[in-house]
Amino acid sequence: MPAKIKVKKPLVYGNEKYNLALSELKQRLSLVITALIGTAFGFLCLGAYIVKSSQSQIIPYLVTVDTHGVVMAKGRVDLSQKIPDEAIAATLSNFIKNLRSVTSDSKVQRDFILETYAYVKEGSAALQKLNDFYNNENPFIKQQEGCVSVTINNVIAQEHQRIQIDWTEEHSGEFSSSQKQMFRAILAYSIRTQAISDPDVLLLNPLQVFVEDFAVSAVINH
Repeated sequence: MPAKIKVKKPLVYGNEKYNLALSELKQRLSLVITALIGTAFGFLCLGAYIVKSSQSQIIPYLVTVDTHGVVMAKGRVDLSQKIPDEAIAATLSNFIKNLRSVTSDSKVQRDFILETYAYVKEGSAALQKLNDFYNNENPFIKQQEGCVSVTINNVIAQEHQRIQIDWTEEHSGEFSSSQKQMFRAILAYSIRTQAISDPDVLLLNPLQVFVEDFAVSAVINH
């Protein structure tokens, strides 16, 4: 009976088996890495959502009223849409009232000043004039002489984002009779359409109407 001859498997067969095992291992590692990356990304998104949810958000809300205080319209402010002329007039009138009013309450006076600066852009001509005004007409010194109340008389919109505001100032002191004087201001303004993340700015100037320049003159009564 002839002896059995053992046939050795060629080296090529062993290499193919090794390559198949290596390919399967790489495929499994790729799936594991993909799963880990997806899990990490999920945790990252969850963390970002938790941080975002924990932060306070301020949404500008506009309410339009008539002269009797009756609400005519209300809704959230969409910066991509045109702001009503009435809202712009009210905002700039508030700028004038905060700028020119003098009260005996120092905290209220401080709030007036902070609100006034919230309506002015950095680096604008209005900012320089505002600084000069407060340096020359310090309200904390003037409040020792008496109070100044401001009544808006007229608001006229002009071209190229300019507006005219007329008002009356009534000066009253403890030991003097009240005196009235009329003034007029021409204001150039701009409207910012990009969202502001600073909550302090949004609280004081939610419509993002900014005074670029202004000129004040006394009106002579005839």
